[in-house]
Amino acid sequence: MQLVPAHDGQSLWLLRSRHAGRCTLSQAGLDGRPRRAARPVSCRTGLVAELPAGLLVSVTGVGGRDWHAALLGSDGGVVRLGDPQAHYELGEVTGDPGGRLAIVEFASYSPEHRLDLWLLDTRARRWRHLLGMPAPMVPKVTDVHWTADGRVVVLSGNPANPAGPS
Repeated sequence: MQLVPAHDGQSLWLLRSRHAGRCTLSQAGLDGRPRRAARPVSCRTGLVAELPAGLLVSVTGVGGRDWHAALLGSDGGVVRLGDPQAHYELGEVTGDPGGRLAIVEFASYSPEHRLDLWLLDTRARRWRHLLGMPAPMVPKVTDVHWTADGRVVVLSGNPANPAGPS
């Protein structure tokens, strides 16, 4: 159903549907060999990205309610992270060099392009809304990266002219 690259660059996390409402999460090497045994998870789980702190997933409750994020630890533990109050579609995740923080993008494409950036502190289990967000940026032409000293750089195309920088 879904896959995301693992943090090690040599494997993938796979979400598979086994039968009627039963799904599993496993890790496999690029050669197809299993790295971690499959474990049962809700089929309402969405794979987001692997961070040094664990596998970031989104989970939606029955009927689309109770959306929250969670970190799945390598020890099998689950840390619920709550709802950051972002009301857009979940987008890219960019982890900081130290592995504790991540910038999580939420995007809206209608009625206008907007990007909402949130900082996730995986140790404190807290979300912080970045200043000036949401902003009129075209998600597909926006890049977010961390500098070596821990600053966040956002480069975006102009909403009126997505091909040109702003």
